[in-house]
Amino acid sequence: MSYSAAIPIDAGGMPLDFQSHAAMRLVDWDRDGGLDLLIGDGKGAVWICRSTRASSNLKFASPQLVKAGSLDHWGTSYTGALLANLVGNELPDLVVAHSGNQIWVHENRGTRTQPRFLEQALKFQTQENCQGRFDVGDWDGDGLVDLVTGSFGGALVWHRNQGTRTSPRYDEGESFQNISQAYNSHPRLFDFNQDGHLDLLLGVNWGTVNLYVNQGQAETPLLVSGGQFTWAENGSALNIRDLNGDDTTPDLGDLNGDGTLDLVSGGKNGRVFFMPGVGLNSRLEVLKQALEKHGNQITQKFNDDVKLRAEVFGALNAIQADLQGGLVSKEAREQLFTHLAGLGKQYPELFRRQQFDLEKAPYAPVLAAQFWVDVFESLPETNENRLRIAEALQFEGGYRDMLVDLGVIFIDNNTATPEQLTVMHSLMM
Repeated sequence: MSYSAAIPIDAGGMPLDFQSHAAMRLVDWDRDGGLDLLIGDGKGAVWICRSTRASSNLKFASPQLVKAGSLDHWGTSYTGALLANLVGNELPDLVVAHSGNQIWVHENRGTRTQPRFLEQALKFQTQENCQGRFDVGDWDGDGLVDLVTGSFGGALVWHRNQGTRTSPRYDEGESFQNISQAYNSHPRLFDFNQDGHLDLLLGVNWGTVNLYVNQGQAETPLLVSGGQFTWAENGSALNIRDLNGDDTTPDLGDLNGDGTLDLVSGGKNGRVFFMPGVGLNSRLEVLKQALEKHGNQITQKFNDDVKLRAEVFGALNAIQADLQGGLVSKEAREQLFTHLAGLGKQYPELFRRQQFDLEKAPYAPVLAAQFWVDVFESLPETNENRLRIAEALQFEGGYRDMLVDLGVIFIDNNTATPEQLTVMHSLMM
């Protein structure tokens, strides 16, 4: 997943700056459909910045102190907070991590639109130096909300909920998927690819954000590294350390209403930032606009237009990376296949198998090959889908046989003879 450049977040007309730390969380505080900012600072306080428009939440009101009864501070150090239904009724409760190793749960006795939290708290102890680095979610599929904590040293710990839906009881904890990344590990449990399983978003000291994709089952989750988030402009690893002064505190949500998850983060210096997400739709739009503007001449334009070449191949490569990283939902993959197949039919001179003139357009076979790979990766690997891909790409003869029978796209600028393709097919069977 890639993102546009970081933008400071304003609230009440002023850039947000909590001076001594900011642990970010996106919540719908008053159930108005807009995402609000819930922020724990470095001195024990929790703040809410309400969005002032629901459709494109880039305007926020000035921060207000969050209270639980008369309590408006939790210790005097680095603090984090979230909303989750853990006790009592079905309203989301206030959960605060503070004072090194304390988790307090304050029951919500308000209404859906006006939360009111009790001062009395249900209290738990976590690993040392957890401070505000934590999240909650049903990790083992038993219907109970578990606790996952990070730490200054980087170790992640999973505290299984051994209580009930309305009365949690957390065990002493065990290593969370053997993940430990120094320093300042901030876990976020999030179903990133919308497959029904929680994935892990991890912010760390060095200004980066890592994604771990869950490839296990509900009762036996298994996290596999999906790599680091990147900058959309150049594909390099996303890094905001120069902006937030260490300790990335990431969260995800669609803040600008374009259907793509955006990234927000605070950090050690108390400033907070918004990074617009660049998703499949944006990358497809880059490809479509380039094709509409240049048509079948685009491969010749590549010879002299380095920027155009970088934009088109960057979009195609990013699509492939997201697909291979397991970051695209089943529904989105099907939609992507439909869009790409349509482009293949619309521009057969660019994307049909043929022998391209390398003197005239040396990038032509590279464009076609990368396009074929994206079409191939867009659908799950099944015999039925291989047939669909072969039809969409209009592969014929030995090229079609290798794709349908073996799942192989043979890239050779169509220089192989039928006899050579037959021999290769038999050798790979």
